Amino acid sequence: MQLATLGLLGQFEGTAYFEVVPPKLEELNPNRLIGRVMKYNANALELVDVVRSFLRLLTVVYGMSAIFASYNYVQDFKELSFDNKYVTKPLKRKDRLRRELGKPYILPLKKLEKKSYLDFFSLKIEPDEKIMIMKGVSRSIIYMGIVYGMIWLTNNLYIVLKWMTT
Repeated sequence: MQLATLGLLGQFEGTAYFEVVPPKLEELNPNRLIGRVMKYNANALELVDVVRSFLRLLTVVYGMSAIFASYNYVQDFKELSFDNKYVTKPLKRKDRLRRELGKPYILPLKKLEKKSYLDFFSLKIEPDEKIMIMKGVSRSIIYMGIVYGMIWLTNNLYIVLKWMTT
């Protein structure tokens, strides 16, 4: 038994007795504690599943955006206003037809002109295109690293949480 004096702003003066009783060990139910931990882990597992699904969707969306960007580039390549530096089969065919009709033709190119134009299947790349390619490749590598890093993290988190619940 302990003796305590209560004084609430001078309004109440008095003494009160109260008893501090330590909890009995039987009252602590370990199953209840384990149940709470398992419920928390189950919620965390659901969150990890949602994040994993989102990351899979993000990977698909990123892949689709790469396909659409490629398609748009090809469509731009076909337009007349596109700054075309490549000698393609249709251009060669059209030039051969113009030569057969006796009209002015372009091919074969002179030495100075060859520097400005590229054969479509050559491996030579223009400096502007090199910059664009390097930017695109580096951006893709960064995105893939971020997405796969997050997938790796969520998979490991999933494994740990699954292990904790069993």
